Amino acid sequence: MVTPRGIVRRRAAVLATAALTASVLVACGDRTVADDAVLSGLATVDGEQASFVLPVGTLTVTVGDPVDTVAGSDARDAQNHAAPGGSELLPVETALDLQGQPWGGQLATAPVEATLVLHVGDQTRDLPSPYRTDGRAIAMQPDHMAYVAVPDGTDPTDVSVSVTYDGRDQTATPGQDPTGPAAALADLPTQRPAAPACGEGWSVRPAASAEVSCDLSYAGRTPYWPGKGWAAEGATWLVVGVERLEVTGLTSGGDAWEVDTASTPEGRADAAGLEHVGYGPTSVGGVLVLATASPTVDLAVAFRATRSGGRDPEEVVVSRRVRVG
Repeated sequence: MVTPRGIVRRRAAVLATAALTASVLVACGDRTVADDAVLSGLATVDGEQASFVLPVGTLTVTVGDPVDTVAGSDARDAQNHAAPGGSELLPVETALDLQGQPWGGQLATAPVEATLVLHVGDQTRDLPSPYRTDGRAIAMQPDHMAYVAVPDGTDPTDVSVSVTYDGRDQTATPGQDPTGPAAALADLPTQRPAAPACGEGWSVRPAASAEVSCDLSYAGRTPYWPGKGWAAEGATWLVVGVERLEVTGLTSGGDAWEVDTASTPEGRADAAGLEHVGYGPTSVGGVLVLATASPTVDLAVAFRATRSGGRDPEEVVVSRRVRVG
């Protein structure tokens, strides 16, 4: 059993966190945990929580009241453990809720493993991440609870937890909201933002008439994007998902033109990232990730078209400014 100064209930169905550096010493029948140890446990922790929104979901860290001893039934190694002299064992549990992914999971397409650190005064202890990833998929870990040796008299509100994702961190004291550069993710919606209509208002150069089909799948701002990383601190990316941009029915000077291929015009940085999609050679699509504070984005595509009769092909550019925020 766990001696009082905290309530830690055993959860039989859940395994616990892999020990990160659990060196132990044998003393008086119980194993005395080393001063800098993180001991794997098998318990559910009751206490104050800190929740961190990450691209992969909402990561919650629960910190309980310190205890003096841990029974073998609550330790992963099935041994009884005692806190070292002048110290106590602080129970900490981590969990990841995939349902809390911002933008409906759009930011988690290239997941990164988070780094968790417990801060106690000027001391730090590495905590286990509740998930692992190969950069494509997320694997939840059964080991997600630990006892951390802390100075005697430590209160759960005296500690803080920092979580770093892809190089940017956020920090919170249990029971309070996180602060730090990465905390801006908490302001994002859990559903990806809707996109404006873009089917009308296109200009065609040289002067011509054409049928332009445009479908945007989403458009909005985020401080983080997979593959691009974090925007500059205090800034956001403007992200636009282009499902399809296609031109048909092109005519000029009474002639019908056959559109052969489509490409991004050189010098149009806003259109970088568009490429051919499965609708055909005259369609482009992709994701535009722009480092701009402007609420608009310029969409432009160059089409190589041949007049009826097989005369020399010419380039026709269709473009439109779309307001997305």
